[in-house]
Amino acid sequence: MVAQMTATAVIAAASGCLPLIGARPLVPGALKPGDSYHTITVGAAARTYLLHLPPDYGRKGDRPLPIVIVLHGSGTNGSWVAQQSELNDAADDHHYAVAYPDGSGTLGVEFLDWPTGDTTADGRATVLSNVHFISALIKSLARVPALDATHVYLAGVSNGGIMTYTLACDIADKLSGFAVIAGEMPDSACATTRPLPVMVVHGTADDVIPYDTHGERVPGAPVSYLSAPEAVAFWAHHDGCSAPVKRSKSGHVIKEVYEECTNGTVVVFYTVVGGEHEWPGGRRSWLFGHLPTRELYASPTMLDFFSRYGVAAERGVVNEGSEGRGRQYR
Repeated sequence: MVAQMTATAVIAAASGCLPLIGARPLVPGALKPGDSYHTITVGAAARTYLLHLPPDYGRKGDRPLPIVIVLHGSGTNGSWVAQQSELNDAADDHHYAVAYPDGSGTLGVEFLDWPTGDTTADGRATVLSNVHFISALIKSLARVPALDATHVYLAGVSNGGIMTYTLACDIADKLSGFAVIAGEMPDSACATTRPLPVMVVHGTADDVIPYDTHGERVPGAPVSYLSAPEAVAFWAHHDGCSAPVKRSKSGHVIKEVYEECTNGTVVVFYTVVGGEHEWPGGRRSWLFGHLPTRELYASPTMLDFFSRYGVAAERGVVNEGSEGRGRQYR
């Protein structure tokens, strides 16, 4: 596992870190289609992110573009998950803007992570620093007239998926829906009452974040986790879904749909039988990693889901003070 994460980080550094050295604060009037790197100050810290805008960005008369914020896995960065997911191609086709924020770490742009409370050092203040970062990022993007601040979606893979679940509890009022790929949900109080459309993807052969394991990662850890089916069941119950589950299977992919949920929300669960710890339809997560399945392309599937079921942000993204109230930290 350590070797895998080390190799992943080396690849990430080689493929996407150097442009971050020239990252600058966001200037809405200077944005153009394509990729750009930006900084944002959160508290006393300068944080970085990659922003991808489709070819039709800013075209006169077009509707503002919805936004997807994608959280990378442990040991990588935003540039790497952009390549791993191949989401930019799907975003261009679906007319979405995509932001790839960088997690935190001692090396600045390498070996980055999203602390989620696993250890005492990952306590409430550490977790909330990243909650505040994503909130500030949403607020900054809301100032861009050509972007739709009322439709902001969140997605995360692996460790970024854990943080996505945390944010779905903490800043649900700023989100229009979320997706988790190969992640797990902390088994702690999620106090938000806002229903959100949810899409979850997980492989049954995932040996990094097992599909059906519930509990602590290490004995005595401050946080334990729900299995993928348990997390789906939580959100189906949270969203008030009442219709019988619709199940279908195509090849090795099982799809479960929970409908008749509050405010028209839906929960969709894709189980990839034999699937590894990868982004389905994307690139290998590390040099010698498993080739992701081609029976499910998670990126276009996710954007289709957001386009069909997304709900408008409840409070508007310019409001302050809500972040951090939806979950209890030990």
